[in-house]
Amino acid sequence: MKNLCFSPAKSLVKLTMILLLLISNKSIVSAQSINGNVSSFSSSNLAYGNVNIYQGDELVASVLTDAFGNFNVKLDSGEYRCEILYAGFEKIVQDLKVSSDMNMDFSMKEEKDSKFKPRKASAPAMDMGEVYLTEDMPIEASGEMMHRSAEVSKVRHKTYTRNRSTTMIYIPESERSSAVAMVLTAGEINDFKKWDEWKGIVSDDLTHFIPVWGFNPRGRYTVEVKNEFNFPIVGASVKLIGESGKIIHQARTDNTGKAELWQDILISGTNENVKNILVEHQGTEKTVRNPLLFEEGINHVEIAGKCGASNLVEIAFVVDATGSMGDEIEFLKEELNEIIYKSKENHPALEFRFGNVFYRDHGDAYLTKTQNFTNVLSEAVYFISEQSAYGGGDYEEAVEIALDTAINELSWSEEARTKLVFLILDAPPHQEESIKKSLHLSMQTAAKQGIKIIPIVASGSDKSNEYLMRALALATNGTYTFITGHSGVSSGHVEPTTKDYNVELLHDILVRIIKNNVFYPNCQEEMALEEEDKNIEMEVWPNPATELVNVKINEDIDCIYLLDLSGKILARSYSKENERSFSFQVNQFAKGIYFIGYEKDKIWKTEKLVIS
Repeated sequence: MKNLCFSPAKSLVKLTMILLLLISNKSIVSAQSINGNVSSFSSSNLAYGNVNIYQGDELVASVLTDAFGNFNVKLDSGEYRCEILYAGFEKIVQDLKVSSDMNMDFSMKEEKDSKFKPRKASAPAMDMGEVYLTEDMPIEASGEMMHRSAEVSKVRHKTYTRNRSTTMIYIPESERSSAVAMVLTAGEINDFKKWDEWKGIVSDDLTHFIPVWGFNPRGRYTVEVKNEFNFPIVGASVKLIGESGKIIHQARTDNTGKAELWQDILISGTNENVKNILVEHQGTEKTVRNPLLFEEGINHVEIAGKCGASNLVEIAFVVDATGSMGDEIEFLKEELNEIIYKSKENHPALEFRFGNVFYRDHGDAYLTKTQNFTNVLSEAVYFISEQSAYGGGDYEEAVEIALDTAINELSWSEEARTKLVFLILDAPPHQEESIKKSLHLSMQTAAKQGIKIIPIVASGSDKSNEYLMRALALATNGTYTFITGHSGVSSGHVEPTTKDYNVELLHDILVRIIKNNVFYPNCQEEMALEEEDKNIEMEVWPNPATELVNVKINEDIDCIYLLDLSGKILARSYSKENERSFSFQVNQFAKGIYFIGYEKDKIWKTEKLVIS
């Protein structure tokens, strides 16, 4: 009998990093390279300053200075206007005539009466010679993956089972951008990728936390919305409608055109049967009658809409600033600065806005300290650097107040391509009914507005908080992340309930999450395939494809998978008797980058597929 082709949860943990290596970011071809440095009049380098380049009123490039005040921007020949922005300093505006490579430095004058007081950010002392992140508590490595470069001989990322032995993570000197950046280690569990495992977990290990928090993500409906040219529609309103006509759950499509809907997200819900799915976008409506549960397939919807997505990306950091976070918060401040910088550096054509909510608990010096969204990175960096950990007392903290503030008081844009809340904490909220109701309302509002909640759980957390955070991530189409003790920064990390996970640098995980959530296919130009990986013995044709895709593999495989950019399984194909050929019908999927993959001997082999 042929083996059934189930989702191999263990190996899918590895797949995200493999997919990341295959993603091709098309760069803008420009003739000239403009290099420079931004400093103060006192010659102090200004890290993370905005360097914006305009032609007329159009912003054509936006880059940041690095940790040492250096920047690089590539421009075609022509006339431009350069603007330098930095918190606490007067803006510099200078006209440029570009005809060849240039070097240009800027010295900025402090702005009088500014609320931003320039100073060097303090950092925990740490010897950053040959950096090996180790842990005395043993962990057994079950597989190796992703060398950052050919020169890096040490293994940087490994997959770990819940058996424990020894491990080590090496950070090459070229990748250490500041004294304490890229130190914290972490793991990620995307329960959408490990859906079968999650369903088993909530019916077994974590089931008794369902009534504690009133969350129980069940009845999953996945919707993909595209236009007539198969490009993803971003920001479409998607509603799950019950038999009574009531909206059961509401969400918005993300940068891949997908949204997740839930029939029974709250145990206090009506458990009403589903009648249809209503999709609304720019005055146009489409109804999906008798929609499919995720286990039955994806609900594809074609609706009128232009190709493209807003260049605006909004990210809010919501951080527990109570005393128990003291061992990690100083490192987190440096990590967040570097994560913001790297994400902006990776996407110079996008406008990033960053907001911050630091919170404590009832009875502390404050409940929340908030900075609304700003596109001047140094303002966000300054705010983060000013925060410290203190207070708390009891275990639970005012998480519900922080989420309510971030989701309802920050000025989220209706047009943003991507909206993310990174919720960084080590303790759950209190369990009063009013607090649970507040959490439920914040979750529903976030999903409705297309805001993804991405928890980052620090040391000292417990299983009850793990369940709540994973449920919040599922409810808003996010992912669950957690800091581990491999860096030696802190201890007391509780192992997550999962078969396995990757130990990586927190910096890398968050940069990858941001990258996956901002990608959108090029509307004007044909998307080019990367050079084929010679180690993958798989033929895929035609590629790019519009309708039917054929796959041939030179080894015996029962089934292969079609996956999207985030690693979600979209379809399976089974091999024919005594053959090694497969096929997928792909005309129902939106244009973009996908992956065809299969597992052999605990190793994933993948090939990129462009649907165009």
